[in-house]
Amino acid sequence: SFVADITDKTPPHHFEILLPVNAEISAVGFDAYTDDNGYPLTYEIYTADTEEGEYVLTKSGSFDRTNDAAALKSQFIDFGENISVRKLKFVFVTTVNNYAAMSEFRLYPSTENIAVTATAATGGIIYHNDKPVTGSISFPYGREITLKAVPEEGSVFKAWINPTTNKILSTDEEYIFT
Repeated sequence: SFVADITDKTPPHHFEILLPVNAEISAVGFDAYTDDNGYPLTYEIYTADTEEGEYVLTKSGSFDRTNDAAALKSQFIDFGENISVRKLKFVFVTTVNNYAAMSEFRLYPSTENIAVTATAATGGIIYHNDKPVTGSISFPYGREITLKAVPEEGSVFKAWINPTTNKILSTDEEYIFT
């Protein structure tokens, strides 16, 4: 696990990490400052698999600026594959007020998947990423997962229940867990 606080007031806004050994990672995450200073609007992530190696653009993207501070704060960037990394460079291409700031930058190691079985009792459908869930689905370990129960017409959602313990996990239709 790697955690860092970064503040950069000198363009180009970026930081670099050199790991003591190569690591297989599948994602990065960070907490963005949600005020009007330092929020990244677009980013580029470069990686190299040796200390002397040339950086290669691994991922680029953008963040939507909304009024939802909770949604803005914690950012997760999935590479979509496992990447061998010795060094990483995170570039803030554009930011709010030409100032870059973040805290708790995290590297997510490549790990085994976990299987989740979600079964609607009767009168409803369970969704993940707007797709119906049927039977078991696998997710990389440590990732935040959101499931949503949608009751059919005439049915009412009651709760998410752990079938092993019979414990109520949540009474909200949307259930988020790691």
